[in-house]
Amino acid sequence: MCVSIPGTVQSVDGPVAMVELAGEVRPYNGLLFPELEGGERVLVHAGMVIQILTPEEAAEIDAAFEELARLDAGWVAQSEE
Repeated sequence: MCVSIPGTVQSVDGPVAMVELAGEVRPYNGLLFPELEGGERVLVHAGMVIQILTPEEAAEIDAAFEELARLDAGWVAQSEE
C-alpha cells in the first residue's frame, strides 16, 4: 500500500519544489506541475509532487490525519495500561 503525504510548498526553483511536511522542508520534483507556487497545498509521494490540493481537499486531509493521530494516541495509551 502506498500513502501520499500532504505538505505546503515553501518555494519553487525550476523543477524543484521545497515542501514542508510536519515541520521539515525537503525538495520534491515538481515537473508535473509547472504552475506550482509557494503556499499551495500538495500531495507528495516517492520524491514527487503528485497533486495540487484545493483548500477543501486540504482541509479534509488535515482532518483525517488529525483523527488518525487521535486514534493512535488512544491506542498507545491503552497499550501502556
